[in-house]
Amino acid sequence: MAVKFVPKRYSPEEIEALKKNPNVLEVRENRLLLTIEFRQQVYEAWIRRPERSTVRRMLEANGFDTQRLGLNFTKSVAVSYTHLRAHETRGNL
Repeated sequence: MAVKFVPKRYSPEEIEALKKNPNVLEVRENRLLLTIEFRQQVYEAWIRRPERSTVRRMLEANGFDTQRLGLNFTKSVAVSYTHLRAHETRGNL
């Protein structure tokens, strides 16, 4: 069964707060894009300990309020890393 993630809607106040974080590439009402450098750091931590809590801890350590980002955001990051790792182990990258 496929997991569908409903994007969180960020308020104007949340958008302004997120824009101040140096790890944010872009933020819109329905989208948050992280910098490639930060995504790489999170991925490297996740490789060492592939758990959703690893993603959450990395986000929190870098100034993100994971309660405001929502559970779906941390889940979607972890799921994307799981898929990426599967491709790597099969030699598809």
